[in-house]
Amino acid sequence: MTVSSTESDKLLLVGEAGTVFLTQNLGQTWQQIPEFYSGSFYGGLHLGGSQWLIYGMRGNIYKSHDDGHNWQRVDMNTPVSLFSHNKLSDGRVLLGGQGGFILESIDNGDSFSPLPRNKRSSITDIESLPDGNLLLSSDAGLSMMALPESNTSASLQNGAKS
Repeated sequence: MTVSSTESDKLLLVGEAGTVFLTQNLGQTWQQIPEFYSGSFYGGLHLGGSQWLIYGMRGNIYKSHDDGHNWQRVDMNTPVSLFSHNKLSDGRVLLGGQGGFILESIDNGDSFSPLPRNKRSSITDIESLPDGNLLLSSDAGLSMMALPESNTSASLQNGAKS
């Protein structure tokens, strides 16, 4: 899977056996990042600036703050494979996976918490719709899910500082 930055010529290529390659010139040359995880990566996304997130097998999530040169594991105690993502307009990051799990980050991928599940099928894609709902594709077909209110929005509405 290739992950691209909308801000530059940088791309990441992630795959089986912890494979991560980085290019800073739209693929003219590639640098292999030394292996830091032996499982498979199924996807990733650019979080802005020099921050990237990749995810995959057994709920493993890694984040880079230096354009993919170094990676730190994001602690998450949900050992299900993750297959899809969406970064919402309010900045939340969603990861979808096995067993209908959708993980939500309100801090640009530094931590994740599970959203309530309504189906047990594996989430293979997440799209946000203009009406605020999510369109989910899965091994059981398509379904809709109401997007829960952001914890960040709730905190701000209650007068908390962020």
